Amino acid sequence: MKDEGDKFAAELKEKFNPKEFIRGDIGCIVGSHLGPGGLNATFYED
Repeated sequence: MKDEGDKFAAELKEKFNPKEFIRGDIGCIVGSHLGPGGLNATFYED
């Protein structure tokens, strides 16, 4: 799973060139809705 997360992060960085990129774990509530092996991305603009 870590390899998939690394690849996903690299693709996001290349495509969107963010000023800041924070990677972390999700809790059990969000994880239960996302499902096993799921990846998530959240964006915001100032």
